[in-house]
Amino acid sequence: FEVREPKPVSTSTIAAALRRCLETDVPDPSPVRPVVTASDRAATPVLDWQAIPELTGIAGLFPRSAERFLDSAPRELADLRAALDLDDVTRVKAVAHKLKGSAATLGAARLAATLADLEAACEQRAGPSAGVLDRVGCRFEEAREALLAAVAETAVAAAAVLGSDVTG
Repeated sequence: FEVREPKPVSTSTIAAALRRCLETDVPDPSPVRPVVTASDRAATPVLDWQAIPELTGIAGLFPRSAERFLDSAPRELADLRAALDLDDVTRVKAVAHKLKGSAATLGAARLAATLADLEAACEQRAGPSAGVLDRVGCRFEEAREALLAAVAETAVAAAAVLGSDVTG
């Protein structure tokens, strides 16, 4: 039995798929973020804080994931620029899709929405413009600062919890 769902896959989507596959009751997961689409980007926050608790449930997952993303994204952005310079719409779309999934998983909602715009431009064969790529770069810088702040904030919260466990 195969289940296909768009990325990022939320825990509620996984629970629903399990219910269908197992034909049994699977408890509802905690509330999670909605998938961000290009149509709602105007109201999209830089960072969707609802995504963070989902990743912090596993010790160290959020900081490690954010660090990997922040390390690899500049290379991916350079790859986007090179593909755009070569008018390689297929490559631009593939890299935008990959970055969009990673950004959405980490809660970088505004970046993910902008990458969805870039991916849509590629699908329409209109060809992405340098202006869209510039917006992606700006959105990445916003996301980078927000992710670094979120990593610091989750580290402080974790330290506070550990401190209360030790003293309490």
